[in-house]
Amino acid sequence: MNAASDELRHMDTRSAAQHLAAEVRRYRDRERLSMREFGSRAGLAVGTIQRLESGETPNLDTVIRAARVVRRPISTLLGEESGVLPPALRPLVDAAVHLAESDLALVIATASRLAEAQARATAAADPELERKRAAILDLPELDEDDRAMLRAAFEHEDELRAGGE
Repeated sequence: MNAASDELRHMDTRSAAQHLAAEVRRYRDRERLSMREFGSRAGLAVGTIQRLESGETPNLDTVIRAARVVRRPISTLLGEESGVLPPALRPLVDAAVHLAESDLALVIATASRLAEAQARATAAADPELERKRAAILDLPELDEDDRAMLRAAFEHEDELRAGGE
């Protein structure tokens, strides 16, 4: 996907995903809900709930939908200490729990734009990294397909690093 799914994929995502998995399982146990019932309330497939509870890193839409059912702030569900949500994104993402379904896409798009801006700022703040990347892209043995693939990998890396601040 784009940065909307990637802004959760940095620094300590394993800890955050495990924290979320435990919170969802605890809620389902307390409310005596099956995965199917929880998924129905959240608007998520059973397979998505299975992956969520196994600790797999979810995308932002899944986290928001789960938080709506559990009725807890997203930053709390992810374990604020994990640092998985940059402080600037926490209020925006936490507010998404209370929005109408039609507004959810706007929140995800806004969070995505913030994550992309943060990725650009992070890359711009490291001139040594940019110098090394430029040297790699200038290698004569690379063709244009190789360069395009590397540029995409660099952009993805920037998105991953953006959330680590």
